[in-house]
Amino acid sequence: MRRHALAAVSLLALLFTLGLFAGRVGAQSQGASVSRSHARLTGQTAAVATVLSVPVGGSDCTFLVSANANVTSYTSGTLQVKVVYTDETNTSNTVTLQGHFTSGYGVNVTGTGAFEVNPIQIRAKAGTNVVVETTGTLVIIYNVEALADLIQ
Repeated sequence: MRRHALAAVSLLALLFTLGLFAGRVGAQSQGASVSRSHARLTGQTAAVATVLSVPVGGSDCTFLVSANANVTSYTSGTLQVKVVYTDETNTSNTVTLQGHFTSGYGVNVTGTGAFEVNPIQIRAKAGTNVVVETTGTLVIIYNVEALADLIQ
């Protein structure tokens, strides 16, 4: 019985992550809605200051932010994916996202392959922006995409 319960919880978590339940669960639980912002850039050869920028409306908001980078050609350097935002206490934050890469788990991409970032939940101040960026000293070619789910 316990295995079935764990399997059901895992399935729900997967569906939530894929966004299949996003609007409905929020609406049923607390009258919330979910809005998704997405950007994908291909063939990048340098750091990108703004992969995705999402404006925070007239009140503080909660976001679930994730990203994916796929390095198609690597010579040297290190790539990182970061989220820059101002939290509800008016503190500026830069979070280096962690994820799984072919060489293991961490924050640096140092070779070819996919870098799959763990989603993070943040609370952003009204009237600011949530920005996903890449940084590093790069001699690579990569594709990057970012996703931000706004949960009001």
